[in-house]
This record gives sequence, C-alpha cells and structure tokens, in this order.
Amino acid sequence: MRKNQQRDTALIRRWRQIRESCNTTIKALIKVARGFRNLDNMMALIYLRCSDIGVPLHNQIQPSAEYQRVSLAMATARRRNKEERMQARTA
Repeated sequence: MRKNQQRDTALIRRWRQIRESCNTTIKALIKVARGFRNLDNMMALIYLRCSDIGVPLHNQIQPSAEYQRVSLAMATARRRNKEERMQARTA
C-alpha cells in the first residue's frame, strides 16, 4: 500500500512539474506574441513551440539522415564512456 502511495505521489509531483513548465513557456510566448493581430496566430505559435515538430528552414542547411544517425551514435558512445569512467571511479 505504501509503495503505491509513494509512486502516486511521485507521479503527481512530476505531472505538476510538466504542467508548470508548459505554463511558463506559454506565458513567455504570450509576451513574445504581443504584436500578433489575432488569437489564432498566437495559438499557432504556442502549438509549434510546445510540440516536437521540426520546421526545416530554407536558408539553413539541414543535416542528412545519415549524419543525424552517426552523430546520435557518437553521442551515445560518449555518454556510455563517461558512465563507465564514473563507475570505475566509484568502484
């Protein structure tokens, strides 16, 4: 019973953190969007910023899928090496 209560409390705390983060982001966007002429444009900005949508810009070179895959593999390898070094220090 106590484990479930602790888990539920942790989930509620995490949900509050996520909600507060979104609220802060939206408040900042409202300040940025103060020059918009209608509410629909402001809502579009909020949806764009709070989602995981990546918008390619035509004036910037976009990395290829192969480059993204290789760079992700390199970052994962670096993270593993760092974790292994930290474990070796503590052992």
